[in-house]
Amino acid sequence: LRLPIGKLPATELPPGTAVRVVGVGDGTQTTVDAVVARAPSLLDDGTSFALDVRVADAEADLVARLAAGDQVALVLVGGV
Repeated sequence: LRLPIGKLPATELPPGTAVRVVGVGDGTQTTVDAVVARAPSLLDDGTSFALDVRVADAEADLVARLAAGDQVALVLVGGV
């Protein structure tokens, strides 16, 4: 995923962290549970991050489409 600042948690997201991929801006309430596979790294533009997440096979196409349309935000789950 490529996410701008504000569309992912500000806290560290080490591999294995439970997160939720949330579809934004498409008028639906799409959410997909995921696990961080590679921690976010700041890209050269200084305003966005790249990270890898693992999702269930049945959800992979949906997440890819949302990501390609810049319609994704990531939230941290658990621990509440």
